[in-house]
Amino acid sequence: ERAAALLAVVDSRSHSAQITLEPCDRAEFDDLVQLVNTALGPARFAAAWASGQRMPLHQAARLALAEGEEKQP
Repeated sequence: ERAAALLAVVDSRSHSAQITLEPCDRAEFDDLVQLVNTALGPARFAAAWASGQRMPLHQAARLALAEGEEKQP
């Protein structure tokens, strides 16, 4: 769930900053999204993704740096 939320933060921030990933980076990002989606299942992935889309940057940084915690702050 943490991975899904953080991937959503990256997606959201890159869109808002109008950053376009290089094709190889986009493919790798999309592969990671699909891997996490498969691991979590559609419902859990969608919930975590939505949480990441709304997450303030400071909260995403704390989440990224948290060790061994599965819960989102």
